[in-house]
Amino acid sequence: MSSSLLVSQGHQPYVKYLVRFGEIHLKSRYVRKQFQDKIVANIQDHFAFRRVECLTSSERGRIYVETDNAEAAHSILRKVFGVVSFSQVEEHRADIEEISTAIVKYSNSLIKEKSSFAIRSRRSGTHTFTSRDVAVAAGKAIQEAHPSLKVDLKNPDLELFIEVRQNKAFLFHEIVKGPGGLPLGAQGKVLTLVDNERGMVAAWMMMKRGCYTPIATFDGEEYVEPLRNWDLNLKVQRILKLDELKEIARLNRVEALAVGWNLDELEEKKGQIPEELTVFHPVVGLSSKDLEDMVKRICEV
Repeated sequence: MSSSLLVSQGHQPYVKYLVRFGEIHLKSRYVRKQFQDKIVANIQDHFAFRRVECLTSSERGRIYVETDNAEAAHSILRKVFGVVSFSQVEEHRADIEEISTAIVKYSNSLIKEKSSFAIRSRRSGTHTFTSRDVAVAAGKAIQEAHPSLKVDLKNPDLELFIEVRQNKAFLFHEIVKGPGGLPLGAQGKVLTLVDNERGMVAAWMMMKRGCYTPIATFDGEEYVEPLRNWDLNLKVQRILKLDELKEIARLNRVEALAVGWNLDELEEKKGQIPEELTVFHPVVGLSSKDLEDMVKRICEV
């Protein structure tokens, strides 16, 4: 397990988040460790930039973040590439009796009488009990405390999650989606032309693939500004014409360019791109609805 010190001094953290990542599990052990450490470092950087204190730790498959500012943490974790999802959790010992008692107290404010619920449990490590044992014991405890509740495993009104990892158990009821992808900085650099919403989305999609993305723009600051919330060290260069891209690429030591052009623009402008640059078209297959949804996601505060 690894950990970091608080990024700033202040009150003792009291909210804990369990952070999940997905795609990096496909990598070798060495690369997976590098990518996981990169996600942790990026999380720390985002908290420090917002002047919010945090304490991070990690183990294989999970990252933990503690902070005294839940609202800021929620916003920050939704903007860290590589984070697939996260949950605010309550931590207990990996003991069935303690879990069963704790889940009743935890759920009291969430339960509506005469409604339905389900327990979703999972386990990692060596224990004397199974995931099913945990779910059965926890479900029984809740039904004894609230006899009007019904169990509905398919479409419950309330889902309660229990994740047992080694000697700890985490209780939660919400799973918030992150951007997913690879951690920013895990791959190379790709210059991106941002002069409209499609260009902004193209840059964001390259960031999601782990690429640092220096920006070239004619006069598109309104489309560049939202990207600064995703890359805290975003480099932006204003240009007057496309043939300046060659020099900007050289200065940034990149050999690839991403653009947000549609098929008509691609046909019209393809001869204006320096031949030395490999060109990526990440948004060319997006529907108008997909593009609109991604613009909203990028511009979220």
